[in-house]
Amino acid sequence: MSRITSVLLTILVLLGAMGVQAEVPPVLTLHLAPYFAAGPVIDGKLDDAAWRTAPENSTFYKYWTTAAEATPLRTAFRLGYDAKGLFLGANMYEKEPDKIKATIAQRQDPRLWTDDCAEIYVDSAGSGTGYRKFTINALGTTQTLYRMDMANSDPTWAPEGWQAAAVRDAEGWTFEMYIPWEILGRPAEAGDLWKLCFVRFSWSSGGWAGGGLVTSALGGNYNNPDRFGWLLFLPRDAGGDTNALAQTIAERVPGDWLVSLPDAVV
Repeated sequence: MSRITSVLLTILVLLGAMGVQAEVPPVLTLHLAPYFAAGPVIDGKLDDAAWRTAPENSTFYKYWTTAAEATPLRTAFRLGYDAKGLFLGANMYEKEPDKIKATIAQRQDPRLWTDDCAEIYVDSAGSGTGYRKFTINALGTTQTLYRMDMANSDPTWAPEGWQAAAVRDAEGWTFEMYIPWEILGRPAEAGDLWKLCFVRFSWSSGGWAGGGLVTSALGGNYNNPDRFGWLLFLPRDAGGDTNALAQTIAERVPGDWLVSLPDAVV
């Protein structure tokens, strides 16, 4: 994959503008997933060559608000896919790693959110009404939930066959996931547009009051799937034309938006 040259690039995509400039449009987050010819080993460490070909998502917002408030909590994740499923790897930085809260060791424990953890929401239909949620803490303990729509969900949904691992280090903790298409509801192909949101709970970095709860999509949370970011699956020969990426969104998502793209591949 060619280098994506935008570093925290924000592109204004105007759709249906009628001459007079209106108020500033809302922020739309675009996550990019390149194709991995050889995917990483799921061991919790982001040291495989595949991750170096994927754009880094490091722009996060304060949780449970639609105001674009910056957060001091440093978080970064990358995405990729292959013929069988979706990859995600993340760096969960902590200023004081020894304070990481990691106590839940039982899979599917509904209290997992009370540990320092990440919640990954994937809406393969791109409808903004339902999702599949995958949660992991620094011990590698996981929990899943399937929400069909805002009125119906299944907390007992516990699919087998997906992989997840986490590792603590001197900077905090890292984790990796690999989720087969059959668990996500359908396979993705190049050019497909899904919805995705990455939510992080860091109780050791302040929790609600101290900015320790953040989201990758402004306003995105379990109760607002319509505010999830978009996930674009790139073709194998994808280039670094950010204007083309913005145009892809402009053609598929109606309205006026500020499109926030991932950081450069390094």
